[in-house]
Amino acid sequence: MIRKLLFIRKFKTGDWLIITLTSFLIVLSMFMWWDLPDGKYIEIEKGQSTLGTYSINQDRIILVDGQIGQSQIEIKNGKARIKKSPCRKQYCVHQGWVNKKNQMVVCLPNYVSLFIIGDKKNYDSINY
Repeated sequence: MIRKLLFIRKFKTGDWLIITLTSFLIVLSMFMWWDLPDGKYIEIEKGQSTLGTYSINQDRIILVDGQIGQSQIEIKNGKARIKKSPCRKQYCVHQGWVNKKNQMVVCLPNYVSLFIIGDKKNYDSINY
């Protein structure tokens, strides 16, 4: 414990200033770059094929027949979620509502996924 205190005492005022400024810039950049805009459409896929694209502003329930059964996707109040799924652990159901652009919910055992997209589909470095 004494060594730990000696280590902290070796920091000078300039060191603490740099640590504080860097921490502040990291937190500020998180808020600036992680504030995604709201999505406009939901794209539902089963395996590798797209089943449909729906407006996120129109309330509806969509039934999708997957690999192990039927998943129920709910769109309500500008948000979407997988409401019911036949999978065992229900991770996709517990993920909850999504409404920001580029968010997704995936049910791996049932091969069903939903993506929130904007006016056009964005591609990341994985899709080049």
